[in-house]
Amino acid sequence: MSKNKWPWAKEVKGVDDVRPTHLEDAYCLVSKPCNRGKHRPCKYNPRCVDVVLERHWARDEAPRSKTQTRLKDEKVLFAGLKNAGALCYCNVFLQLWFHNPHFRDAIYKWHPVEDGEMPAEEFVSSELYVPPAHSIIGQLQLILAEMEFGNSNVVDPIALAEALNLNQTAHQDPQEFATLFLNCRSYIADNITHKLLMTEYHSVIRCNECGQANTTSNSMLNFELPLSAKKQTVSEIIKQTMDGETLDGDNQYFCTRCAKKCDALKKLEFTKLPPTFMVQVLRSEFNREKNQITKLKTFLEIPQQLELGAFAAKDASLTHSSYKLSAVVVHLGTEVSGGHYIVNIRDAKSGKWFSFNDTSVENMNKDCLVEGAKSCKASKVEADSLLSNIAYLVVYDSVAAASVEPELPAWLRPVIETRNRELELSEELLASEELQRTTQWQSNKEYMTHMQQIIGAKTPNAEFVPLKWLCAWAEDPQTKTKIDNEPFLCPHKRLAFSKVCATRLVSTNAAEELFEMYGGGPRLALKQSLCHECVAAHCNLLQLNERLEKDAKWVSQDVKRPGAPAFWVSKSGFARWKGLARARIERRLAECEDKDEKEDKEESGDDADKPQPAQPPPPPPSADEPDPSTFVFNSDLLCQHDTVRLA
Repeated sequence: MSKNKWPWAKEVKGVDDVRPTHLEDAYCLVSKPCNRGKHRPCKYNPRCVDVVLERHWARDEAPRSKTQTRLKDEKVLFAGLKNAGALCYCNVFLQLWFHNPHFRDAIYKWHPVEDGEMPAEEFVSSELYVPPAHSIIGQLQLILAEMEFGNSNVVDPIALAEALNLNQTAHQDPQEFATLFLNCRSYIADNITHKLLMTEYHSVIRCNECGQANTTSNSMLNFELPLSAKKQTVSEIIKQTMDGETLDGDNQYFCTRCAKKCDALKKLEFTKLPPTFMVQVLRSEFNREKNQITKLKTFLEIPQQLELGAFAAKDASLTHSSYKLSAVVVHLGTEVSGGHYIVNIRDAKSGKWFSFNDTSVENMNKDCLVEGAKSCKASKVEADSLLSNIAYLVVYDSVAAASVEPELPAWLRPVIETRNRELELSEELLASEELQRTTQWQSNKEYMTHMQQIIGAKTPNAEFVPLKWLCAWAEDPQTKTKIDNEPFLCPHKRLAFSKVCATRLVSTNAAEELFEMYGGGPRLALKQSLCHECVAAHCNLLQLNERLEKDAKWVSQDVKRPGAPAFWVSKSGFARWKGLARARIERRLAECEDKDEKEDKEESGDDADKPQPAQPPPPPPSADEPDPSTFVFNSDLLCQHDTVRLA
């Protein structure tokens, strides 16, 4: 018999020996109500009920709705972009292009009929223009219009991704995507790529002996910026690249005038600079030790002002040479082949910096961003510069670029206005639902505050209620579920002591209100629902277990005693006699309980004439386990003549 659980069980010989203190111990009623402020109800304390309500109704205000508004934030006024998978690289450039007014103006001036994307008859006859699914520029035009003139705080670019046949689950390099996109249509290449983004330069090789110069013309979309192991600035690396290198030794230049290999100087000279100058930071290198491409985390100092006039060719007249920092694309992650891209953009009108991370748009509240200050002291950085070890692309806008005011195309106004009206109606409906939810919550709060004051069972006048139902009711008082105590009853129609932990004691006043409002039953009053018979029966089982343990100990010791009287005992019977004895006692107790229950029904007359449901047959015993109801001890040891068999 356990010394910790029911130590008084050996005192109980029958139902009359069960005292009130025994019942309180059996039904865990000796515990006191728990103090408020706990996180969850106690497992073995039926008086712990206040915590159930406190978990949901301790706050003074209604919890925020999970449905958030889709309108633009008044403090940000910019829309984010939905990421359907691994399209962060696409979203980064969409934000860059949107915040470039010259790019946006060029896209708005594109006409679907003039470019042959849509037949003129179909375009004129359509009341509400929607670009065809295959139209790349048309889908981009609509996305930019929604970002600028729409009221939604998130725009879905999935239609553009499908028009471009992008793999939505595969990671791609943003610069490769931009290069392919900016050359995918002749209109984009002519009106955007060459006019706004393309840099033209001369590659000049001058012989050191005769002075002859060999000049070739080239163009580039991005200025590639190689990194070294030490911190450098953008201006320093550009100067090193433009000043060029000396061709000597095995790398000598073959001069056609000298007709031999000579030392020479190779340098670059700008002949045309675009309104938008993009610098790509080369952060990948091949690691020979690891035999793979790794990411460089070298710090780069990024000046907010950039002067490129000193690198112009002598005969070049540069319209754009002074630039101001407008955006920085950042790569998050340790692997070159993976990670995530976000972009920090300076708004041209307000001069404030904003961080664009797919659907999230945040005001950075500062005119500069310093990253990695622990590894590289900010004091080493110029006052008008940024410091970053994860910058991937740096974008500068020309100071001399003419200002433009992009206008929404007339054919897009109906669809933008229609979508804005639909969004406003949806927001009004959400606001109405939120008001109803808040009002209902306040009403529930008042009701639950009242119940919290009376629900605690501080007096003997209390009733048991299922804990699972209480938790569901505390979470939603509008529940229609009835209170069902039936699963917690013992064969005597009282509360089973083994299931008391699945219930909670509430005051009689609270129980009256709960049963009146939600119905159900049967009601289990504290004094009348404690079962003496079940407690006494369990005490008998505990006593039996103790006796069986003593008998088993005696048998194991007596078997080893030499010279004692001996008897033939079957091997299976000797191995299972404890289980057989326990099963026989439990079966007798169950028969007695069924008999008492039948007599109670006959005396009360309840359900006497009703047909009783068929009881399921007991599970058949396993092949290795004999059936306790039919097994006769030592029967497997006898032969057909009722004597001990030989084998």
